[in-house]
Amino acid sequence: MTQKQKILLAFILPAIAALIAAWLFVDRLHQKLSVERWSNEHQSFVRVIGQSMQEQINGAANRLAYTAHLPEFSSLSAVDRVNPSINGIPLDLERAKRQTLDALLASDSNLGVVFLLLPNGDHYLSHPYAIQQSLKKYNLADRPYFQEATRSKKPAVSDSIQGADGMPAVVIDTPLMDGRGKIFAHLGGVVYLKHLSQLLSPEDIAPFDNGLLADREGMLIGHSDASLIGGLHALSKAEHPLLGTLNGNKEEIAFRQWQDQQGVAWLSFIYRLDSGWQLVLSRRLDSVMAETAPITQQMTLLVGLILLITSGIGLALAMRFAQRWERSDDQLRQANDQLETRVAQRTEELSASQVQLQKSHDFYLTILEHFPTLIWRAGLDGQCNYFNATWLEFTGRSLEQEKGEGWAEGVHADDRERCITTYQADFLARRPFAMEYRLRRHDGEYRWILDIGHPFINLAGEFAGYLGACFDVTERHESAEQLGLIASVFSHAREGIIITDPKDIIVDVNQAFTEITGYSRDEVIGRKPSLLKSGHQSPEFYVAMWAELARSDYWHGEIWNRKKSGELYAEQLTISAVRSESGDVRHYVGIFADITQQKEHERHLEKLAHFDPLTELPNRTLLNDRLYMSIALAARNKTMLAVCLLDLDGFKAVNDRYGHAAGDQLLIEFSQRTLAIMRDTDTLSRLGGDEFVLLLNDLDNLEQCLEIVRRVLQVASCGYDIAGEAVCVSASVGITIFPGDGVEPELLLRHADQAMYIAKQTGRNRYFLFDPMKDEAARTELADLQRLEQALLAGEFEMHYQPKVDMRGGIVTGAEALIRWRHPERGLIQPGEFLPITENNDFAITLGEWVINAALCQADHWHRQGLPLNISINIAARHISLPDFTARLAKLLSAYPALPHGRIELEILETAALSDTGHVSQVIESCRELGVSFALDDFGTGYSSLLYLKHLPAETLKIDQSFIRDMQDDAEDMAIVKGVIGLAQAFNRSVIAEGVETIAHGDILLALGCAHAQGYGISRPMPPSEFETWLSHWKTPASWAISAEK
Repeated sequence: MTQKQKILLAFILPAIAALIAAWLFVDRLHQKLSVERWSNEHQSFVRVIGQSMQEQINGAANRLAYTAHLPEFSSLSAVDRVNPSINGIPLDLERAKRQTLDALLASDSNLGVVFLLLPNGDHYLSHPYAIQQSLKKYNLADRPYFQEATRSKKPAVSDSIQGADGMPAVVIDTPLMDGRGKIFAHLGGVVYLKHLSQLLSPEDIAPFDNGLLADREGMLIGHSDASLIGGLHALSKAEHPLLGTLNGNKEEIAFRQWQDQQGVAWLSFIYRLDSGWQLVLSRRLDSVMAETAPITQQMTLLVGLILLITSGIGLALAMRFAQRWERSDDQLRQANDQLETRVAQRTEELSASQVQLQKSHDFYLTILEHFPTLIWRAGLDGQCNYFNATWLEFTGRSLEQEKGEGWAEGVHADDRERCITTYQADFLARRPFAMEYRLRRHDGEYRWILDIGHPFINLAGEFAGYLGACFDVTERHESAEQLGLIASVFSHAREGIIITDPKDIIVDVNQAFTEITGYSRDEVIGRKPSLLKSGHQSPEFYVAMWAELARSDYWHGEIWNRKKSGELYAEQLTISAVRSESGDVRHYVGIFADITQQKEHERHLEKLAHFDPLTELPNRTLLNDRLYMSIALAARNKTMLAVCLLDLDGFKAVNDRYGHAAGDQLLIEFSQRTLAIMRDTDTLSRLGGDEFVLLLNDLDNLEQCLEIVRRVLQVASCGYDIAGEAVCVSASVGITIFPGDGVEPELLLRHADQAMYIAKQTGRNRYFLFDPMKDEAARTELADLQRLEQALLAGEFEMHYQPKVDMRGGIVTGAEALIRWRHPERGLIQPGEFLPITENNDFAITLGEWVINAALCQADHWHRQGLPLNISINIAARHISLPDFTARLAKLLSAYPALPHGRIELEILETAALSDTGHVSQVIESCRELGVSFALDDFGTGYSSLLYLKHLPAETLKIDQSFIRDMQDDAEDMAIVKGVIGLAQAFNRSVIAEGVETIAHGDILLALGCAHAQGYGISRPMPPSEFETWLSHWKTPASWAISAEK
């Protein structure tokens, strides 16, 4: 092997080994940095998905809590009717509660079943009723969520279960407490988990490969692969190595790298929801690394190129040394052959030549090991933390001595202050710099060097420090080699680089520029960068950009440009002005990175956080922001703002019949219809389910608001084509107006919700305007009504009976049942003080049925005692207007089969009968078949016509006591009494006078032909026991008996 071959191998083998080692190091380092960047970028996305799942549960819990505070749920009225064989009370009881639960289920499609439990865990009712009948477990006191709610007196959420219909679900238990803070019932709801599973679909969790959701017991709730989730009546155990790895309650989210059984590496996030559930999102490591593989290749090529250049220079020097060595050997052999006598002399000459050659060898090795490029790096704090071997060899100092600001010790004293000031100013401004200063070499000599520094941006687009290269410019003949190295860095940079002259004409671009924009180098040289303009920035934007460049020689920001293909892309751009020593601009250097994918990711996260995924309308979060802005705008412009809460009537029936997909289609079409008729300044938002909010801004008067609401009601009630069938729904809208109704957004929404609820109660397909003044009165009335409901539950009501007599026959024919309230503090309260509170409320029906039942019970008791007394019962207008009034009455009568027909008479006010004569006539006719008769109470006060009297088949007319009381002194009252008696005789009706307070009243009535009477002149209303005593002692007055004999 020749000397040249030996030298060649001595350089090639170490170069190859160094190249392999550099590749392995760069690959490991890049993998570590890529994993760190990827985990930081996607942590917020994991939180968004987890919080969206938690909101599904919180929304249902909030609706249950709201429902728990409604008047219908302030007490239980049928505890004594609980039947274990049907898992609670019958369907016909507590109808108000079931109607409210219907509305609750309609407002939240996630809720499948709602139930009420007694404090001991027994079922009181479940809704829908079919679920109640199919329940397999009557008492739920052993359920952990029931025990937790009982212990804490706060809502509790269960782990995943199978609902009564076999679907995976969770249970929310809300305790109901009375005024003393004692639990009297539990209101619970079964929330289906299928909507949570939909949030884990591959499209929604991209770029993650898979995801799963497990409850506190480790059961699988949701998975991106639907085939892994348990089906009907089955729950799967969640299997994942990260489950249960969070650090107690202190760690909410964690990132882990792990390997599965096949050896595949994964990157995973685990996130704990407020409910204790665990969300795991995973992506394969190789797919993450594949995205950044080109960067690894570019960095490896750059290192290899530097090694090849260094090795080539060293090889050239070594070959030159080898040639000299061979020539010397040839000369030595020739000298030995020709002049043997001069061996000693030639030997001395050869020794001297070898010494010289050794010195030359050492010199060239020193050049090889100390490449004339000095490299340094600084961190985020501006402190230098790295210097290459060439630098250390140049200065003759160790790395520890140079770190931080130690390198400045080698800067010439005359240059040191300027050097440090320039570096610190440019570092703070994050702009590139180039400066020259004198640096002390290891031998003490100061050498002029050119120091070029540039901000370093990592793969995440974040500033990570500065990189710098220093060139010894003392010997200008070495400048060409140094410029070649700079050109290599320019061409292999990951960021696009563009260089223009002072007139903004492009003079050079790098390869990354062509890859990002699609333009080749030849296509852009000589043109202006404006060829990339997208039109998304205004002329003012560019004026400000050039003004900043002129002021500080630096501009940094985001800009939208257009590729050669026409595609828009976003870039992070830095422009720096390069000036000559005289201060004139020589070039502009632009460095940019394509951040389109990052912007798209931000836009996607923004949309998830602020818009409803189904209708693409603003969600509750964005609604709150806009509501705050609308309030501020209305206050500043002194205009009106209308907050309208809308709920679709009949939407639950569409879901139940056609499925949730059809329901979603209806919601989308309704949203599009409504947006089409609204103004650009208004907002339509979806709160969830079939609830929407309209913000109507810039209103001058109320009529503007009502006109828009009427149009919304009209488009909502138009038919929808669902599965080829015409489907109709309507809307109920609650309206409140700012500034008349407070300034707090939560208060406005709550009042709009209250108004919407009233709109539903009063018939639906309408709007109701919230009145702050009436609201205070309504609160007082509501408190009084709740006290009446408590009184009914506490048994504070009692019945008194006022006798009815036949004055002509001298016998007691019956009694009128009259309610009284035995108040624990105020004593006995007359009905005139509390019955008006119930007139416009369904409690009038509840109380009326209690009165009917109590009167029936008393009539049955008297019948069994042999007292043939008829009892008349007063019926409220709201009660008799019920479509199923006759059926309800028949059910109450069925409890007393021994009671003969004809013993019960119902009294209705003449004014109530006149409000709907058709319905009242039908009720009277159907009740006759049950053996129940009717009387028109307070007759004469309603100014009825003879036509009404003809069509109302009531058997008895009761003359109002106001006419009886003054008929002796008031001729008009006497005329009315005579007229009523005459009408009764003409229409063949019975007549009875109420308010007979004196014997004289009875004498006059008998003279006029009215024999039946009641009043304090006969007896006051009495409890049953006193009534029976009075009955045994009562005797007709003598004058009445004489009148009877005549």
